[in-house]
Amino acid sequence: TDDDPALRELAVLACKNLGVDLSSSLVGSLQHRLNDPDVHIRSEILDVLGWLGREAIDAIPAIVGVMLYDKDSPICERAARALSAIDPRLDRVTICLTELAIDAPSMEGILGRLRLIGADATRLRHQFQAAYDKQSAQGRDVLAVDDGATPASSAGLAGQVTGSTNADDTLA
Repeated sequence: TDDDPALRELAVLACKNLGVDLSSSLVGSLQHRLNDPDVHIRSEILDVLGWLGREAIDAIPAIVGVMLYDKDSPICERAARALSAIDPRLDRVTICLTELAIDAPSMEGILGRLRLIGADATRLRHQFQAAYDKQSAQGRDVLAVDDGATPASSAGLAGQVTGSTNADDTLA
């Protein structure tokens, strides 16, 4: 049943056995499970999403939410690694973070969280800082990305982490 953590974990692990083509069709279901109360299940989901790489691009806002709001540090680190695997240039991840940085305190909160995550988020922290600075200097609301990426909705991010037992933290 849905109440059994062992069965939920087996279902997530089975995704890798399905292969990328079939597993990629499950990205929506996996990202909605990122707020699972079981840390092992969240961990496995992040591993599967990272393994899917660019096939999991639509999960970026949800994974960013986990990286910033989850109370379990190893989960935040796994989220940062999954984001790097899904978006190697970190363009869409940077857009998502920049949309969340609506003012200097929120930017500092995000940077502080990325510092706490450590080495797994170093490149992302530097790229986010540079993008935020560039956006602020240009007075722009939306960051341009070379690959034509559409900005991730920060409202969508909030909606995807709503209801999570781990989304109660604030960034500031």
